[in-house]
Amino acid sequence: MKLANTDLYLADIKGRETILAAAIAPIRANYTFIILDCPPSLGILTVNALTTANNFIIPLTPDYLAVEGLVNLMEAVANIRDGIGETAELMGVLLALCDYRLNATKEIIRLIRGHYGKQVFKTEIKGNVRLKEAPSFGKTIFDYDPGSAGAECYRALVKEFTNLI
Repeated sequence: MKLANTDLYLADIKGRETILAAAIAPIRANYTFIILDCPPSLGILTVNALTTANNFIIPLTPDYLAVEGLVNLMEAVANIRDGIGETAELMGVLLALCDYRLNATKEIIRLIRGHYGKQVFKTEIKGNVRLKEAPSFGKTIFDYDPGSAGAECYRALVKEFTNLI
């Protein structure tokens, strides 16, 4: 909630798109990875993350509106790169909360994999009630239900991720 008004606060600050990079610079060498979890919007926080990070992952629910958002995000990243300079590179698209009971899900996954190819993680995060419940208890899936299908999917993602680097 403290970050909710950040866009308004930073609106008039010169160099607002590099504030996060400056804040992280003193500690960056101490870590192998720093994960910046961004809201699903292209506000100044996300722009800061894109100009700070080396790579980014797009979690994507396989439904039509999310695919539209993916296309818009990729265009925005190109525009940021043209306007500001360096931005993070796409590491991959993560298909998340996949509901395989729906024919539309299967078709959208096929289309995304066809268009983005190797940029789509092999691991898919299956829709899972435990994944939806965990945040309401203020816990990660590994704390809430480490044996759940959702936790297993995220473990598989970590293995795939670490093999990419």
